[in-house]
Amino acid sequence: DFIKEMAPSEIAYVAIQRLTSNLLNLKMFSQTRNIYSKFKYLFPNDQRFSDILLILKSAKLYINEKPIKDLNTSFDEYNPVPTLDNKELFFCGYNRKDGYGGEDIFLFDKKSKNVDIVNSLSTSNGNEAPLSISADGNTLLLWGDDYGGDIYFSTKLIDGWTNPQAFPKPINSEYFEGDAQFTSDGKSLLFVSSRPGGYGIYTDNEFQY
Repeated sequence: DFIKEMAPSEIAYVAIQRLTSNLLNLKMFSQTRNIYSKFKYLFPNDQRFSDILLILKSAKLYINEKPIKDLNTSFDEYNPVPTLDNKELFFCGYNRKDGYGGEDIFLFDKKSKNVDIVNSLSTSNGNEAPLSISADGNTLLLWGDDYGGDIYFSTKLIDGWTNPQAFPKPINSEYFEGDAQFTSDGKSLLFVSSRPGGYGIYTDNEFQY
């Protein structure tokens, strides 16, 4: 209902992206294609739908997964967030030897192959993970485990990234918040929350919400 009410706005398109992201991670290409096909008529002038449907039709032929040997270790790495110029990749590393412990945020430079912990975004007494980056590349959204899970933002400066700041209410609450992403125009924010008032189909053991 939200997508139908908001289409063909950019926030409705981003909602479809978030709805299908876990399906793509699970390589459920036909199911993803069905969702884009279902909502395509709501975006009559958006060429992105035709392009995405064409890619999904041939996804199994063209997607070739290869681990990044300079990034991955025997520990856990996940939540990849590439910069828009595709030169760097933020990711979450769990209990890596070069981290502070728990979940920390690292930056991988694709040219030099260097992997460095982002000190201003990581702590020794909590868990942090990157979520997404703004279209201009200057604001990074991240998750921290305070109060059951909150959304933070950091701003890019000449000498690095600022210390994370939590979004105020009504974005964060005493419930879980996460999986945040700006719309491409930077005017709206989509995120997940377990607060009362939702549809109630989210659980910690399900991949869709």
